[in-house]
Amino acid sequence: MPKILKEEKTAIDANDIRKLLLACDIRRLKTYLLLLASGGMRPVEGLAIRICDIDFSVNPTKVHIRAEFAKTRVAREVYISDEATKRLRDWIDWRYRNDRPKCADDLIFHQWNLAEEPNPQTLYPHVAEEFAKLLDVAGFAERKADRTRRHRITLKTFRDFVKSTISDCSGKEFSEWFIGHSGSPYYNRKESLRREKYRTECMKHLTFLDYDVLEARGRSIEANLVEKDSEIRALKERMDRMGDAIMLQQNDMMELNSSMKSIIDDHMWYVKKFGLSEPTLKRIEESLVQIKALPDSKYIPDSD
Repeated sequence: MPKILKEEKTAIDANDIRKLLLACDIRRLKTYLLLLASGGMRPVEGLAIRICDIDFSVNPTKVHIRAEFAKTRVAREVYISDEATKRLRDWIDWRYRNDRPKCADDLIFHQWNLAEEPNPQTLYPHVAEEFAKLLDVAGFAERKADRTRRHRITLKTFRDFVKSTISDCSGKEFSEWFIGHSGSPYYNRKESLRREKYRTECMKHLTFLDYDVLEARGRSIEANLVEKDSEIRALKERMDRMGDAIMLQQNDMMELNSSMKSIIDDHMWYVKKFGLSEPTLKRIEESLVQIKALPDSKYIPDSD
């Protein structure tokens, strides 16, 4: 059988996600995208989240992924950003406004006006359709060249972004555990350690619209730049001082050579004036050659 041809995945970055979120005016879809972009769950896994699966009592917020909707059929916990937590709280409050009854098993993204029974699989086409319209509005209308003609960016693209970001921040092993791949040693780490690792190392890179966090991150970068500038200035001053010391040493050497030349010239004048034997003159000339051959010698003979 011929091999199935596959196109390279389209990557997105934080700016692309921010652009999509700013263009989204659907409350449910915006909340859902923030969960995908900070929690890295698969699209259906995100739609399968119930009220009872969310633990707001810890920071960052912990979300339980049910085994029956996980691709690997293994349940796991993931974390979401503070930004996504705030949006999720607001969505739940709005969804159960006017004293609507709330049940712990309610799917948080199920629509009241849908005729189907609450089910993540039947909910997915509705959310996917909303997302496709958002892509066109936000300027991401490019589609694949195959017969499906689907958008190059899909809901699963957010999962790829989270995997790459966490891998860059905390290493491949932690990212493999976080998105639910089996075999990672982080399966055996304490939950508190995994949660703290996400909070301190990853969450700031999975935040898109929380401008307080972004501003603090910018201040941190600015402080690092100022520190680097100070180090560069100190290094430059040190190099300048070393250059001045080298110049002084060169001047001292030149003065020493000048004094030696003057002494030698005076000595040769006396030799010529009063006369010396050939062996004596030869020894003097050999000494003069040795002096000129000394390292770093700046001796320059008379032009005459």
